[in-house]
Amino acid sequence: MDGLGTNKGRHSTATAVPRHMPQLDGLRALAVLGVLVHHYINLEQVTWRWVRLPWGHLGVRLFFVLSGFLITGILLGYRTEADSGSTQKNECLWRFYYRRFLRIFPLYYMVLTIALLAQIPPTAQFVGWLATYTLNFKVAVDGVWPPQVGHFWTLAVEEQFYLLWPWLVLFMPRRWLKWLVLGAISAGPLYRWIAVANDFNAIATYSIPFASMDSLAMGAGIALMAADARRDWVNHVMNFIILPVAAVGTVVMHVWCLYDPKPNTVLFDLFVSMLFGWMIFRASCGFKGVAGSFLQAGPMTYLGRISYGIYIFHFFLPYFVWPWLNRHGFGGLKWQVLSFVLCSSGAIIIAAISWHLFERPILRFKDAPLRWRAGLIRLDGAIGER
Repeated sequence: MDGLGTNKGRHSTATAVPRHMPQLDGLRALAVLGVLVHHYINLEQVTWRWVRLPWGHLGVRLFFVLSGFLITGILLGYRTEADSGSTQKNECLWRFYYRRFLRIFPLYYMVLTIALLAQIPPTAQFVGWLATYTLNFKVAVDGVWPPQVGHFWTLAVEEQFYLLWPWLVLFMPRRWLKWLVLGAISAGPLYRWIAVANDFNAIATYSIPFASMDSLAMGAGIALMAADARRDWVNHVMNFIILPVAAVGTVVMHVWCLYDPKPNTVLFDLFVSMLFGWMIFRASCGFKGVAGSFLQAGPMTYLGRISYGIYIFHFFLPYFVWPWLNRHGFGGLKWQVLSFVLCSSGAIIIAAISWHLFERPILRFKDAPLRWRAGLIRLDGAIGER
């Protein structure tokens, strides 16, 4: 998930969003912590109702909105370069996929290979779906989340989003982009309405790409607004339209779910995505006060920086930790805190090692195409001077 990656080091000075936004790393950390809580703690055993929120689901939605925002911001920057005549759209497209390849594929396929060699079930059973980033379709048909590898459905959705979205943003007429975004946002609740009306299983309702399109496209819409020169108008829309509608809608849907889950299934993600979109916009500009200090605190930004690794590794930890706890007589709600601490610590430590020894060295090559192109230009100039 690009939302799990880093927002550092983008080349273009014409990007729709700032070069580096540390508070987005803080939001990314909150998203991955929500996923850890969901997978490491049985919230059904928690007495306090306010704690029993869908933390993992919210974390994934935040990741998706972040992805849509960052990816679309990058693409808009490339589009500006191409429209100015400084580069070709085909080159921008190739550069985008090259950088995505370096960020996502090496760690993913390394972990998949290790899981296969270590015979961690059920990796071998799903290896074809995992290798082709189509696990989300498999679980939609089966209606069951596989242990250890089930979380990779979100990466499948991200990759499927990348197949089409860059082409549209780079090659579609600019005046159509806002309508593209609005249509994509509408596709999410429309698909979930169809799923509810036709009694799709719960997993099929959420794992198909269309089900998450409102979250991804909401991020894209926020990137378009962030690129708008009418800053006062954008701030007005975000603070006095998006925020109140999102806040009221999210609360109403959450309460309504107690009486009828169907409207919640259709509309909750839309309102939550709007709320996260506002948060991302404000974080990209820079929250002030306590919120800003918290989001850009060192531990938060570091967790955000390595969050892709945390997400990749985290679901494998219970396979090793939980049997050990059971063998030593641990169990019940009072020991879930210990489970959370052990699994979370393990995921963070492994992700940190992966970041420093594997991921970051690979990312040093992300600007290689630009250096190659600059070298060719200099070579052409030298030849022309002869």
